[in-house]
Amino acid sequence: MISITDMESRMYAKPQEVEEYLKQNSGRPYISCEYMHAMGNSLGGLSLYTDLEDKYEAYQGGFIWDYIDQAIETKNDDGKTVLAYGGDFEDRPSDYGFCTNGVIYADRTYSPKVQEMKALYSNIRMSIQNGMLTVENRNLFADTNNLSFVVRLEKNGVVLKSDTFSLNVPAGESKTMKLTLHKIDSTGEYVYHVSAVTADQTLWADAGHEIAFAQEVFEVKDIQIPETTLQKPTIVYGDVIIGVHGENFSMMFDKKEGGISSLKYNDFEYITRTPKVSFWRAMTDNDTGASEPYNLAQWYAAGKFAKYKTVSWLEQEDALKITFTYQAACVPTFEFTVTYTAHFDGKLGVSVNYAGVSGMSDMPILALDFKMKKQLCNFQYYGLGPDENYSDRCKGARLGLWKSTAKENLSGYLNPQECGNRTGVRTLSVHDDMQHGLTFQKASAPFEMSVLPYSAYELENAMHLDELPSVRYTWVRIAAKQMGVGGDDSWGAPVHEAYRIHADQPMKLEFVIMPLRS
Repeated sequence: MISITDMESRMYAKPQEVEEYLKQNSGRPYISCEYMHAMGNSLGGLSLYTDLEDKYEAYQGGFIWDYIDQAIETKNDDGKTVLAYGGDFEDRPSDYGFCTNGVIYADRTYSPKVQEMKALYSNIRMSIQNGMLTVENRNLFADTNNLSFVVRLEKNGVVLKSDTFSLNVPAGESKTMKLTLHKIDSTGEYVYHVSAVTADQTLWADAGHEIAFAQEVFEVKDIQIPETTLQKPTIVYGDVIIGVHGENFSMMFDKKEGGISSLKYNDFEYITRTPKVSFWRAMTDNDTGASEPYNLAQWYAAGKFAKYKTVSWLEQEDALKITFTYQAACVPTFEFTVTYTAHFDGKLGVSVNYAGVSGMSDMPILALDFKMKKQLCNFQYYGLGPDENYSDRCKGARLGLWKSTAKENLSGYLNPQECGNRTGVRTLSVHDDMQHGLTFQKASAPFEMSVLPYSAYELENAMHLDELPSVRYTWVRIAAKQMGVGGDDSWGAPVHEAYRIHADQPMKLEFVIMPLRS
């Protein structure tokens, strides 16, 4: 076929489709005139496109659709100023929220999607391996004389040392240097963190504006297990309740409700209702466009309406282990368990065990939801941040110690949907203004989590943010894994296979709960 154009351009071609063209070596560069439909919680899998830059010279990128949400500021029936979209003006026919597809919100504030796009679009690429920093300058003309490099050594999210240096890398070249902040004398998780920032104020950014970053994470382990002397708490085996009462803590496990119904530290109650396993997330715009509400519907009922079946317990030398067995409300059905380990030092181990099932669609999420008091709305975590991130949208996230609130963590997607997730979480502390709170700590592997003023089911039921009810609780969701959010398009493209959760895959969620302060 004879081409009549100097370049190849397509709309919403999938990464593998773009690569198929690039492999032909046609001699014509490729640019997606539109790609990565940024509607709602989106831009998952953007790295699958930007990775093509490293493999094919002919790949020239593309144009994300689009820059900003289109919405109109108006007043709702209650006189509250809101952002309205298609269908809110009795306009028929309508595409409804289909124009809310920007990486920037309609009020010109950044959405969490910017975090990913900024990192993957940077012309400065950095990596750290064994303490050696490599800086690659992908600019065509500018060197890095206008940048400063800030290096930090962190331990468990806390900065131990920092330094600033200059490194001039000519356009199109790379340089490697050894980082010298290397004195490490105790166990813990360490991070080398390097930021490339603007050295001076420019027309478009203040001095210190970050252009790119890189991290290397490494751990110094202590194989010694400290010896402790524990005083056995009082254990009461009642007809309905199994109680564990120790110094400054109390736990009650309910044989009728099928889980923990009371957790007190220093006489402060943290449980409002028994935590529930959930396999469901509030469907995103991309989920809806790909018919996932239909495809995955059984997972909604599987957890929400699961039947509690049995309870068993085992008293050990230093803990009481109680296992609750549930049967999922779906066809085919399956059993799953929630095990609480009441350690005699007051810590509470939690384990959700899912053995896998054949004949079900892919799973949206495996999580345990805690319905906590409204005032427990502040949180700090050590994990990937600062903004929300997902398995297919975490290249722009970095390991660190971050703070937020449940309200701030509710993303401003005009159609409420899954939001606020964090991956790679080591510890999460949730507390009130008086520092009453709980710490959720990884057991063996990091977990995913969100802290929001609404449950997944409340988000699912609203079409606008102002439809959400008044805040009554703080919802803490601890997840073993959640599928990605996708973004190739919003009208049929599913989340990429690598970021989906197959139902026949066994999974376990494990973490430990302890008081924020003893």
